[in-house]
Amino acid sequence: MQFTDPVAPAPVVGAPEFKRAVHVGGEADDDLIAGLLMAAQGVVETAAAQMLSPREMTFMVDEVDWREWWFPVRPVNALVSVSYIQPDEESASIDPGDLLVRNTHDEPRLIVRTGFAWPARAAGSAIRVTANVGHGTPCPTLKQAIILIAKEWYDVGIDIGDAPQHSYAFGARALISQNRYRRPCVLSPQSVY
Repeated sequence: MQFTDPVAPAPVVGAPEFKRAVHVGGEADDDLIAGLLMAAQGVVETAAAQMLSPREMTFMVDEVDWREWWFPVRPVNALVSVSYIQPDEESASIDPGDLLVRNTHDEPRLIVRTGFAWPARAAGSAIRVTANVGHGTPCPTLKQAIILIAKEWYDVGIDIGDAPQHSYAFGARALISQNRYRRPCVLSPQSVY
């Protein structure tokens, strides 16, 4: 499975909030701070599997015969579209009414309604699921993790392009760990609904 996010996320922590939180003077470079905050937000979102601002994401799922599928991120606000993709053919849209999104903020999953049958499977086929994901109001502890990571990078003079993607202090790790989403299952052969 792979997922794409073609739209850049909205920042959840701005330079003024960062400066107040870490007591940085007004002379600090706002563009550098904004870049470090966005890089830190990306690290936090990936590590926690939570999208901190609303946006549309597309998930490509190689398995095509499932009855229940858990999203790899949370929260899921709305299902936008689902299509069945066969190699060397046009994609076929699936009626969103044939699918249900359950537990949108806790363990979001997509469920196939009873009576629905997937189209005949071809080798190399996949399902494209597009959904609106992300918190309307970001989790305060994950915002704090963003600030801690950006502060660490700012203090040691790391430039945006050099920001390590998985190197951050224990405090930020602990905050992320407390809020990490782990999807319970990828596929389930039985239909629940």
